[in-house]
Amino acid sequence: TTLVFFLLVFFLALCGGYIQGNSGTILSPGFPDFYPHNLNCTWIIETSHGVQFTFHTFHLESPHDHLLVTENGSFSQSLWRLTGSTLPLPLSAGLFGNYTAQIRFLSDFSVSYEGFNITFSGKNKLIIWTHSFGLQYGVGDVLIFSCFPGYRLEGPARVVCLGGRRRVWSSPLPRCVAECGSSVTGMQGVLLSPNYPGYYGNNHECIYSIQTQPGKGIQLRARDFRLEEDDILKEGTETENIIGAPLRSIQDILLNLQNLR
Repeated sequence: TTLVFFLLVFFLALCGGYIQGNSGTILSPGFPDFYPHNLNCTWIIETSHGVQFTFHTFHLESPHDHLLVTENGSFSQSLWRLTGSTLPLPLSAGLFGNYTAQIRFLSDFSVSYEGFNITFSGKNKLIIWTHSFGLQYGVGDVLIFSCFPGYRLEGPARVVCLGGRRRVWSSPLPRCVAECGSSVTGMQGVLLSPNYPGYYGNNHECIYSIQTQPGKGIQLRARDFRLEEDDILKEGTETENIIGAPLRSIQDILLNLQNLR
């Protein structure tokens, strides 16, 4: 006699909630099926260093069904109002001292669509310097941005508060980018895979150059090293001569560097 058991697991996308952590996913109720009518859902997201939202699916009935995004709890003066079927660009919020963001989803009584699939991650790559504290900024207040080592600042390093009913900055807020390949000169530095700490993309060929003082060796320390099985590193002393055996672990790299000394 053979007994066969079937285990059915259902994941229910909830209407709102409180989320604490540096990464996660927010789904419209019922996703990937059509969302219900007459929804009023609010998510509160708290991270350690602000939050960036990335949209993977987005289809709402325009203009009646929409998402509101804010960071001060006031949806009457939200930072963004999103609707329709155009996939929004990544959005950043919660960068100004409280490190929280709020999303509200409203739907009416008629048409519905697939809704949304949003992931978020903490923006711990960005350093903000300012004389102000908390959420209140006055006209003329300045924010100065820089990135942790290994990242490149994309956008203005300095923005000014222009005032008005809403907080309006002189330029869009910058972001820190981990690029494909880099050159490090000096006694120390950081090498990052593209889009780190997110997943790197497909079909990359990145060259990283490390140059130290004559007579000095190179010591590598890996804080995080994870590659897909068919993705490899190669190492050599010249850019045009990187033909060594594939390196799939940090132990392989360290052993090769010892052999070069």
